[in-house]
Amino acid sequence: MIPNLHKRRVLQSQFFRVSVAHLFVCIGFAIFDAVWAVHLDSFLHNASLVGLVSGSLNLLALLYYIFAAPLLERNAQTRIIGTSLLGLVLGYVAFAFTHNIIVLLIVAVFTVFCQTIYSATLGVLVRDSSSSDELGSAEGIRYVMSNVGWLVGPLLGGFVIARYSTNATFLFSALFALLTVLMYRALKIRDFHHHKGDYSTLKRCLGHLVEFFRKKERLNAYAIAGGINIYWAIVYIYLPLVIIRNGLGGEWVGYTLFGVVVPLVLLEYPIGRVTNKHTIRWMFIAGYGIIAVFAYLAGIASSVFMVITFFIIASIGAAFIEGTRETYFFRTVSQEEENRFYGPFMTHTQVFSMLGKLIGGLVLFFLPMNTLFIIIGAIMGVYAIWSYTVYKV
Repeated sequence: MIPNLHKRRVLQSQFFRVSVAHLFVCIGFAIFDAVWAVHLDSFLHNASLVGLVSGSLNLLALLYYIFAAPLLERNAQTRIIGTSLLGLVLGYVAFAFTHNIIVLLIVAVFTVFCQTIYSATLGVLVRDSSSSDELGSAEGIRYVMSNVGWLVGPLLGGFVIARYSTNATFLFSALFALLTVLMYRALKIRDFHHHKGDYSTLKRCLGHLVEFFRKKERLNAYAIAGGINIYWAIVYIYLPLVIIRNGLGGEWVGYTLFGVVVPLVLLEYPIGRVTNKHTIRWMFIAGYGIIAVFAYLAGIASSVFMVITFFIIASIGAAFIEGTRETYFFRTVSQEEENRFYGPFMTHTQVFSMLGKLIGGLVLFFLPMNTLFIIIGAIMGVYAIWSYTVYKV
């Protein structure tokens, strides 16, 4: 009886409705990310430059996250989300008809802004829609829905590339962003808007960032959370290039990224259910340890199909980390602090994603791709050891 009551309460909760709406835009994100590296490579014709340009876009997203606090403090959450999604619709449509590298990069800057603001606002909305006891489950459900989107998106993107063209995939991304706006209205998702303050100045925004890093627990949460973004940067930027340059078609990029997400869809929610102050440390240790082993094996693999297989298995480790990292953060701050500090905390996604892309770009200037995978395995091993420092909060 109790499990049935819990299930009914979850299905009726706002954080569940938010997660359902988030599923649709994640399909659009996944379609876009499945083709971005390959599409950019068609302009630049250099894997190293693809990584460096993508890393530069992450630097912009980092700045956007820092200045997300004024928007979160002074505007309704659903209004921010709706506006940013409509911006993504316009950006994706522009991508579909862009054939000039300068225009492409200008559109990319705009879409990065919209996606960053959406992500920063969504995290706070999910947190405010759940109680402290529900937080682990809420994060688990959000990431399950997210990963279903990232599961379906690459397959759909691969089909569109094979049937139509790369540019057509951007129109599908725009369609799913628009559907998300409609879902917010249909599901009657409401705001949890509070703490109206004057956070419009540069000084106050930078003050949030400085204040965030003054506490050791928050700094540790930031650093530990960022490691997985180094891994995802390699998966979504360099793994597709390996596939294409080994003679496989664009649909294989879709199949691979589909396979990478399967472990996350199957494991993240049950992991979220058992995540608490006693298990958080071990989730990080297990997650980074698994990635370390299989990223190294991908580096010494003798065929592209073995590389694909090892990265799919490595993503089992990612399932231990994804939902756990935000749960760890929210346990290090009070509800009054979350609006001020969520933006600075979420800069870890851009800082470490940028770091992963820049590491890849610099390594590939001098060394082959398999060496990059070995280096990433070593970095993940360091993170597994570092995870012993995670606090019980």
